[in-house]
Amino acid sequence: MIIMPQTYRHREESVNTQLAILLTRHGVTAESETIHQSGRQRPDVMFTLSGLRVIIEGKFSDTPDADNIVRSDALKRVQSGICHIAVALVYPKKIRTVPTSQLEKTLSTSRLKFLIIAATGLTEWAEATPSEWFQSV
Repeated sequence: MIIMPQTYRHREESVNTQLAILLTRHGVTAESETIHQSGRQRPDVMFTLSGLRVIIEGKFSDTPDADNIVRSDALKRVQSGICHIAVALVYPKKIRTVPTSQLEKTLSTSRLKFLIIAATGLTEWAEATPSEWFQSV
């Protein structure tokens, strides 16, 4: 009998936590999946950068309408005042099935699709690895 390895699928919360760990390794104290305002606000990843509260909202690319959903989620974070800047982030589909032991490495080298939202407006969608983000900050 041949036993086939089972393919697991990560939940967004698992990848958000790995992203927070990765950001911390770049010198940003990030927290994932925290609860704010009596449990009503649950940002995916939150950190402070130069005194500004930043929230990252993420979705996997295989989620139907992921770009629009995550952009809307991020926009609501800025509009509600919970953060100054929000990042709408789309994780590549391949990250969903990477073994946990390889998740941080894969996440750190993957090009992630994102746009940035602030009270003054939003950027166009772009792609970069997490390391490239910090080279430009």
